[in-house]
Amino acid sequence: MASQPIPLPSELPSEIKAVVDRLVGGFNKKGHALYNSAFAGDAIVVDGIAPYRWTGSNAQARWLFDAEKW
Repeated sequence: MASQPIPLPSELPSEIKAVVDRLVGGFNKKGHALYNSAFAGDAIVVDGIAPYRWTGSNAQARWLFDAEKW
């Protein structure tokens, strides 16, 4: 059975784009409050810098703090 191509939208839905814009905008401007507002209560962040994984409450804030030191 041949697989069928999955059609992709030309643009992200507005509610997803808003979250991505907050995350990227906050990161690029070092706006911690804006960056953190893109995440829910519990997050998991995996990256190539030690300690490589941040989990739980404020995981994204702890990752951002470590990333800024790096």
